[in-house]
Amino acid sequence: MQNLQVPPADGGANPTPPLQPLCQYDVRKISREKMQSFVNKWHYSCVMPRQTKLCLGGYRKDEFGDMRAAVSFGWGSRPLHTIRKLFPSLTSEDYLDIGKLCMDDDEPHNSESIFLARAIKILKKEQPQIKLLFTWADAMWGKPGYIYQASNFLYGGYIWTDVYMTNEGKRLHPLQLQAERRARGAEIIGRTQRPSLAEQRDRGWKHYFGKQFRYVRFLCSDAEKTRLLAESTEKWRTEYPKDKDCEWKIQTENGRVSCPKPNFAGAYFAQGTR
Repeated sequence: MQNLQVPPADGGANPTPPLQPLCQYDVRKISREKMQSFVNKWHYSCVMPRQTKLCLGGYRKDEFGDMRAAVSFGWGSRPLHTIRKLFPSLTSEDYLDIGKLCMDDDEPHNSESIFLARAIKILKKEQPQIKLLFTWADAMWGKPGYIYQASNFLYGGYIWTDVYMTNEGKRLHPLQLQAERRARGAEIIGRTQRPSLAEQRDRGWKHYFGKQFRYVRFLCSDAEKTRLLAESTEKWRTEYPKDKDCEWKIQTENGRVSCPKPNFAGAYFAQGTR
């Protein structure tokens, strides 16, 4: 019997939509180039992490042709620092980041978690030494991490991160600022990268702050998971963030003040960042 998912009724006059079949996917290794092409079309940030180790694509079992989902595994810009800060006994060989995860917008609701579960099974066969997966949910874009919550990841708190938005609506990571300012004719003295409030005002730029939520999925034995949870510097839990927990602030002469979600025209990240 075919598995079906039931869309929630809206409780009003509109009838409940018809049932949609849950999708099943063939998951295969793909090239970085194919991953990049898919990311360019379906992800909000088009920059692939430099240290990408494995890319997997998802193809509908009941169709032939285009790839419908993709995920990459690798490391961010500081792999050893990242894992040691959370789990002091581990090294970069013990974990991978989810670098990019995206899906065709036409796929049914909940398809992401189905695809990710299959991809994780393949990852465990390919790299059985990996003890855990780590990833961020970018609340700057209003993403609490629902796919990771549905995929049995544990939540480990958040950090504040910041970006700049140009007068054209482009989003700039702080690591891009020096090159961007030079290209616009700014005089850069020493290693200074950050524009002053006066320069931002003159250029029509804005400086935003938002959250990034931590998530981890253990792939090791229960005994090793228990040991790692005991040593971790963060509290990992299933009390997950929701939409209301995504918040934004903007820098003003009077400090950081709360503001609505920024309306970025596009995603512009420096290489090695997400």
